[in-house]
Amino acid sequence: EPLRTYLERFNKAAVEVKTDDMMKLYLLDRGLRRGSDFAKAVGIEEIKILDTFFEKAQKYIAYEEKQVAAEVRRPKSQDEAGPSRRGGDKRKEERIRESKPPPSKFTGYT
Repeated sequence: EPLRTYLERFNKAAVEVKTDDMMKLYLLDRGLRRGSDFAKAVGIEEIKILDTFFEKAQKYIAYEEKQVAAEVRRPKSQDEAGPSRRGGDKRKEERIRESKPPPSKFTGYT
């Protein structure tokens, strides 16, 4: 789940429950996707103010969205991109060579 979606979902639920900011920070941290860059950053730098958490999250959301946009623009494989201008498809077909006999140990004088 993208960070933006998680935070939107969390904020909708947090409005319904009355709790202090420290508990919200704890719950936000526990709900982060383990191994994500943002979870690592929050784990390294202990954030104690909810607004600071959301400011940092906005930067990571922008980064995630840039990554997604870059993936959409980039073709997934060579087949989808089509043949290259250098004729890469032809080279693969031409690489199949006939096997050569091993070199002779004797010189052929006639």
